[in-house]
Amino acid sequence: MRGAALVALAAALGNMLQGWDNATIAGSLLYIKRDFGLHGQPALQGLVVATSLIGATLITTFSGPLSDRVGRRPMLVASSLLYALAGLLMLWSPTVGVLLLARLVDGFAVGLAVTLVPVYISETAPPEVRGLLSTLPQLTGSTGMFLAYCMVFAMTLAPSPNWRVMMGVLVLPSLVYVAVAVLFLPESPRWLILQQFSGISGILYYTPQILDQAGVSVLLSNLGLTSDSAAILISGLTTLLMLPAIAVAMRLMDVAGRRSLLLWTIPVLIVSLVSLVTADVLPLATTLHAAVSTTSIIVYICTFVMGFGPIPGILCSEIFPTRVRGMCIAICSLAFWLSNIAVTYSMPVMLDYLGLTGVFSIYAAVCCVALAFVALRVPETKGLPLEVIAEFFNVASKGMPKLDHDE
Repeated sequence: MRGAALVALAAALGNMLQGWDNATIAGSLLYIKRDFGLHGQPALQGLVVATSLIGATLITTFSGPLSDRVGRRPMLVASSLLYALAGLLMLWSPTVGVLLLARLVDGFAVGLAVTLVPVYISETAPPEVRGLLSTLPQLTGSTGMFLAYCMVFAMTLAPSPNWRVMMGVLVLPSLVYVAVAVLFLPESPRWLILQQFSGISGILYYTPQILDQAGVSVLLSNLGLTSDSAAILISGLTTLLMLPAIAVAMRLMDVAGRRSLLLWTIPVLIVSLVSLVTADVLPLATTLHAAVSTTSIIVYICTFVMGFGPIPGILCSEIFPTRVRGMCIAICSLAFWLSNIAVTYSMPVMLDYLGLTGVFSIYAAVCCVALAFVALRVPETKGLPLEVIAEFFNVASKGMPKLDHDE
């Protein structure tokens, strides 16, 4: 158990770097827009963020089958090296073109980690704690976001914040991941879609901008912070609150089960999104509007990481036969990244044309569809060996009885 946990934690460092990258691009974008004159160009702003997701999508198309052939470990080592290269390129980035190239390489690293870490952990973890250990990538990712937001906030207090340093610091933790992947990770012993359209990627990548648009600076006006610093500070505090939420999810994943967590958390997502819309529609006082919007975003993000964040990835890593698991996960990841690109690239454009009300109304509607899908079609897999789960799905695909939802 202890050995499996250490291996899972080491592998999940790749997700920590993804979280670190999410926070740094969210904070840096405020300054990139000014440095490169991107104000009034929401499509180009979206491309700066989405290029990483495009890279992840491209590499996902072959990473699964290749990992079935050469193993999971070499692909995770490649991910760590790509993270380091991306960090160096972002530290340089004299033009938008170079920055886009850096984001593309970063996407290659992210795509490998997000696709293969859940598979690697599911194949090395004992069945009785597989849910708990498979939630580690969510925990490490959120930890990376919090640490990066702390760094970004400290940098915003300087007279002239340097966004290249904010993003380029990625190279330092990347080198740690390289060492861990090369020296520590063993080879695996065995050779998602509505989730993204619920709006999480758009909210995570653009949290500072959404909070700024919601007027969050009025809540911290007594601290003498600029609107940028206030938005980044609240974003950082939100990622800090994500950590205990994920800890609760890790405890419940193998107790309450995957299906139950989804059925309890998705309604909270819907309520928080409806609250955001309501706050934007009603003629509330500025401070009250900012307070309701900020609280709704915090509740949404913290609830997401308890259920809809980790569980689709866990289920995808559990339900496929070992011999084709890498390829099947690649197909799931491809759907994940394509939807991620659509949401992330369109977010600034949608905010510009539809406003907060229109955007979050769409996300709330998608969450309602997701809740119906989970209630009708998602079985429970807690505590079952991977081979048993795969056989159940094989039987179900032939029209025979499916997994009992309550077992």
